Amino acid sequence: SSDLKSAEEDQKEDIGGDIDRLAAGGGANPASGGPDVNDVLDAADELIETIRTLVSSLPKNEGPTASAELGHVFQGIQRAVLPMVLHLLHAANPIYIALTNPNTTDNGEGTSSSFLDALLGLVTLLIEQSNLVVPEMWEVFSGLQGLVIHGSVADYFGSIIAPMDNAITVDVEGFLSHSGRSWKEVNTATIASGQVTSLAALPQVPLAQLLADMCDKVLLERNDMRLSEMAAAPRIIECVLLRIAIPPAGVSVPDSLRAAAVRTLTPSVVRCAMGNPNLSLTFTYLLAMAVFDSFLVHTPTALAVLSECGLPSGQFVAHIVRLTSDFASEALSEADGSGPQILQMRQLHIIASVYAHLTSEMASPTSTNNSFSAEQYHQLVSEIIGLLQPVIPAIMEIAALQTNNMISYAQDSLAKAKSGKGRGDKEDSEDEDEGDSGDGDEFADEDGDSDEDENRDGGEFADMDTNNVIQRLAKQAQALNADLDDDDEDEDFDAQADENQLEDFEASSVIDKVDVWQHLGPALAQAGAGADLLGKVSTLSAMFLQLGQLTEQVVQAAK
Repeated sequence: SSDLKSAEEDQKEDIGGDIDRLAAGGGANPASGGPDVNDVLDAADELIETIRTLVSSLPKNEGPTASAELGHVFQGIQRAVLPMVLHLLHAANPIYIALTNPNTTDNGEGTSSSFLDALLGLVTLLIEQSNLVVPEMWEVFSGLQGLVIHGSVADYFGSIIAPMDNAITVDVEGFLSHSGRSWKEVNTATIASGQVTSLAALPQVPLAQLLADMCDKVLLERNDMRLSEMAAAPRIIECVLLRIAIPPAGVSVPDSLRAAAVRTLTPSVVRCAMGNPNLSLTFTYLLAMAVFDSFLVHTPTALAVLSECGLPSGQFVAHIVRLTSDFASEALSEADGSGPQILQMRQLHIIASVYAHLTSEMASPTSTNNSFSAEQYHQLVSEIIGLLQPVIPAIMEIAALQTNNMISYAQDSLAKAKSGKGRGDKEDSEDEDEGDSGDGDEFADEDGDSDEDENRDGGEFADMDTNNVIQRLAKQAQALNADLDDDDEDEDFDAQADENQLEDFEASSVIDKVDVWQHLGPALAQAGAGADLLGKVSTLSAMFLQLGQLTEQVVQAAK
């Protein structure tokens, strides 16, 4: 921790003069004798990269390497680094001002975005390696809220998913109980002029509200954004809600906090869906899945939010069931099940989970609220179950096809790793990387990025947990059954109707490792399902168990 702080201070001293001169108004360009904004951003980027290198050299504070001593070390590292991160995200800082200026680019390459990527990468790595969040860390998301609401980086919102999801995964109780300074009511011109010098006057709001404000900006105010960029908002809401719905072992989220999270986060996606009738079907479905997630967190509040937004729950669910049925029909249109796989495994898990959860709600409702009487609540839940029930068999059939494909890919990857023919072989990885990536590499970096970090530690799976591997396997399974075109970077905003907004999202989710089929069986039995359907759901549960075991073996073989 002391070495890290020393390295940080040395580099801060090197660029500190430039930052101070820029803050004093000296030289927006080199001709004036002061630093160029982009030069300062580049210097800050180098500092962040140095710190990332130091942090990544330490073992993760989890599993066999976890210890109280290592946890204490990481707490010290987070507290040593945070002042710099918060300084860079302070509205009085010239770098922050530069990030609110859409013209702050390097020959059109976007230096400001590059710097933000490095900063978010550092925060993500700190939390991932530490497996803890010091209370001061939550202040970072206040600065990010200001950038999204007032800056030129709302279309960069997807990059916030990783650090926020990591933080919530590690400390869901901290996220729900802490608050942060809100920039929502601050005038953008005030920030751009550098007049904000103190955070004390900014109101404190729950962290969930900071996130909701960012999502509102992305979903409701940024008409110039592509759907693929806007999709980050419902996806991060989904990450948060699923983590609350399925908290870590030993963690119990109070009912009041569950209800507050749903009431804060769900309206954004509902208003977006209602206010944009011409959205693509898959983007609408993505929004709907965030609402379904809220059913898993706190059903009474989710129903109340739909009602308060003017969208009857029955009408909403009926529309999503029709879309689900249409997508399922396409997927099962070929005798071998090779039709277009629009629905991804995560959506199948969510729908099955909601059906099972609501069925249990009918038996013993967790709570009601002032929006409905007990009788009204019972009727609404019963109606949704009845709407979902006819589509469950198709959901199971698609899940069986995709799970079988994932098992095949996992078996193939495991065989390659054990035989030394794949990238999972630690001894051969360096030799292979000197040439091309090798034939038969099922899990090569599809973005063409350097694999240096992956190969350094013994293969692409070496630094992955089973959730990440499951996501990669799911993506490969999709490719087997569908020939979906890659996004065209130059495609006009109005020509996105055919893009599947449900795919190409590799961030893992807690629900990916939940055997939802084990929970679905009793719900189907309670509904009077026949022996054939109950047998199929039992088979699905066994397949899911097999996939989990194979995934663990793939991770271990890669290491």
